[in-house]
Amino acid sequence: MARQQKRHSSRSAAFLRKIGYPGTSDFGFLYDLPAGRKRSGSLEQSFLEFAVTSDYAEIAKDHCAPVCLTNLMLVLSRKGHPELLAGGNLNETFRRIHAMTGNGPVMTLRRYAYRYAAERGYRLHSRKVFDYEDVCRAIRDGQPVTLLLSDGLFDWHWVLVLGWADCETSDGPHHYLLIHDGWNRRAESYYDLAHKSLWVAARAYRVEEAEA
Repeated sequence: MARQQKRHSSRSAAFLRKIGYPGTSDFGFLYDLPAGRKRSGSLEQSFLEFAVTSDYAEIAKDHCAPVCLTNLMLVLSRKGHPELLAGGNLNETFRRIHAMTGNGPVMTLRRYAYRYAAERGYRLHSRKVFDYEDVCRAIRDGQPVTLLLSDGLFDWHWVLVLGWADCETSDGPHHYLLIHDGWNRRAESYYDLAHKSLWVAARAYRVEEAEA
């Protein structure tokens, strides 16, 4: 599966328009993995209950980006950094992040993540993630990954990657990412890397520990 082996890089809207990339808003999400031998790994925080876009439909629109960032802060808060969750809850965290990002589309998250964390008294570190193997390394290192997908020129969606899965099926190996899709309360969706939706950009995050 050559697409899974190559390095993914950010594509601009102009490039997508040039190649005539179709959109269906499906994004290749699955809720059940195919039958076959499996190997997987995930963050222990993948079992949390997350914020979803419908929670804030009355105060925001096209807001998958601030929802993804809110859930990123939830995961990091449960890794020993509780003040990253403003007021100790998701709603207040979303409101503060949304005040920074505004409504979408939002094409990059890093500066908002850094700014919000700094206001909460933390310093974040992040790095670009380029392919499936790189995601697996980030998860093994305990780092959640934000991932921007495109299913067409006007179909963009941010998800939070919390795990990975290899499946050996009758037609060969397949690779999937365990994600919180922004729509369901729990992280029970998988992104199929063989799907035509485009991996635009991904970044792994961790909190920088204060020097003793």
